[in-house]
Amino acid sequence: ACQLTHQHTDRVIQLRKAHLQEEGELEKVRRKRHLDFLDILLLAKMENGSSLSNKDLCAEVDTFTFEDHNTTASGISWILYALATHPKHQQRCQEEIQGLLGDGASITWDHLDQMPYTTMCIKEALKLYQPVPGTGRELSTPITFPDGCSCPEGHVEVVLSIYGLHHNPKAWPNPEMFDPSHFASGSAQHSHAFLPFSGGSR
Repeated sequence: ACQLTHQHTDRVIQLRKAHLQEEGELEKVRRKRHLDFLDILLLAKMENGSSLSNKDLCAEVDTFTFEDHNTTASGISWILYALATHPKHQQRCQEEIQGLLGDGASITWDHLDQMPYTTMCIKEALKLYQPVPGTGRELSTPITFPDGCSCPEGHVEVVLSIYGLHHNPKAWPNPEMFDPSHFASGSAQHSHAFLPFSGGSR
């Protein structure tokens, strides 16, 4: 099964590489406002200026496709749950979406900028019911914390409770309440107070 999965991944990568070689396609992709995951990887350059190897590309795509889909499905389920249990907010999202799209169009990335209330509700649901409750990272540089404690780089695993961060009353007023206004423009939260799918390099 793993070999079949890897073959599928490699085939997808090779097809996309071939498509990007077609005349004008690469420039079209570079002009896009939002790139898909595979295009980001194919256009990425490492520190030495070289592209990712086929092995590295396959590893990244396999991780994204066959592991991360679970957190996405979980996130969507919790968003739907939060809206179902808060019908007032659900109604407002429905009105916002129908006002923008009518009854027939599909939502695209470009529409999200025009749906501020729905976006606030999505973020609030992911704050309350984060798909990734915690994460660990190995330090790439030494760090000193505000209390004076420090950790060296290397083999030190730092664990962050994303659940604790998202439910911290110092970061969020009334953190246990479903309140989309936590994400209203001009709200004072720190940019790293909201990490629904963790953050930083993997």
